[in-house]
Amino acid sequence: MQAILSNQSGQQGGMAAMMQQMSGQGGGGGSMGMSPTTKSTPEDHPIVQRYRVNVMVDHSDTEGAPVVYEDNPSYKNLLGRVEYKSKMGALKTNFNLIKPGALHKANGGYLITGCPPCAVGAVCMGGT
Repeated sequence: MQAILSNQSGQQGGMAAMMQQMSGQGGGGGSMGMSPTTKSTPEDHPIVQRYRVNVMVDHSDTEGAPVVYEDNPSYKNLLGRVEYKSKMGALKTNFNLIKPGALHKANGGYLITGCPPCAVGAVCMGGT
């Protein structure tokens, strides 16, 4: 990263120059210490990853209220989950690995949940 900043000090364009250099299009240095076989894109850079937006649900193409049917209404399916990546034997996570649940997907619309068969049987056979 210091190499990028020091090479950039005389250039104008700041972020654009850094993105070009990270993608290998800029002059001098290009690979940032990576092997020539490694394909690195500007989106893979840690600084870009840190400030990336995590859009959990996008209803821009939906006309009307969203209708979500959840057949298996478990805790993770309703509220979402946080996924992990394994890096050198340790599990790591960040905000980009937060996945939406049915409540997030049905925001502003309708959430229809299925009732488990054991709950239906208990109510129906229970005593009226």
